[in-house]
Amino acid sequence: MTFWDCLVIRCCMGLGEGNFIGFHRARQLLQRASDRGLLTPAVLRPPTRLLLLLVFPAESPVHQAISPPNSHHGLAEAALYGYLGLVLRPRLADLHALGHHRGQRHVSLLGTIHRHLLIPKAVTFFTRLDFLPTEAVKRNADLTFVRDVFPSVEPALPRIDQIPQVHDGVEVALYRALLAQARWSEVPAWPPPAWVPPASDQERHFLEVCQSLAPEDRCILFLSIYGELTLRTVFQIVRGTVLPEATCDVELVTLHLCSAWQQVIDRL
Repeated sequence: MTFWDCLVIRCCMGLGEGNFIGFHRARQLLQRASDRGLLTPAVLRPPTRLLLLLVFPAESPVHQAISPPNSHHGLAEAALYGYLGLVLRPRLADLHALGHHRGQRHVSLLGTIHRHLLIPKAVTFFTRLDFLPTEAVKRNADLTFVRDVFPSVEPALPRIDQIPQVHDGVEVALYRALLAQARWSEVPAWPPPAWVPPASDQERHFLEVCQSLAPEDRCILFLSIYGELTLRTVFQIVRGTVLPEATCDVELVTLHLCSAWQQVIDRL
């Protein structure tokens, strides 16, 4: 996927997953990007176009640029489920709760699954946040996960009256532990060192634009994009670490995230 595919998906899912009103906010931000000529549906990959079709109303220019009135949407029906699989994150909370209470063999297997899914995203987030060498970040994230995080998380058994969760306390505990070691409140000097090569010129421009954000907005935006985290998970991570615990709630985190998106879109 291109970097713009990633931005569109993370704008939608970062604000909207588990929070229906968030999709409306994401649509407003992406409409702003479209009005500025930044959003070109024709060059986006099928999973991204499918997400835009679902988020934008049928009469909108963005929707009609992908699927004109009285025409087929152009997406292979057999592949639609696979496209959604690329957009949606795996749900591990119930699986972790089941395995955790069955003994050490299950816990060990779940630890491997968590590391495979969480560590690479955490490494990408912290290399972009602090401009640190990838290998050093990976070693520290691995050590923190194995030594401090995974052994200490005791997942609650799911109940029928609980809201379904994408992940459990492992993800939140990992990022909180790593943020406590990070220099998130200090925006590193530009340009980044050679050991932090962005994947594309688009990403490099994005990172440069983000240099002007307030440190807390930059951190929250990067958690949403590079950590691929839901809004509620970002709230659980930044409460008391990035934003004051006494005044932090989901709506405040939403305002910070939307403000960061808007500033970036206006400067790209």
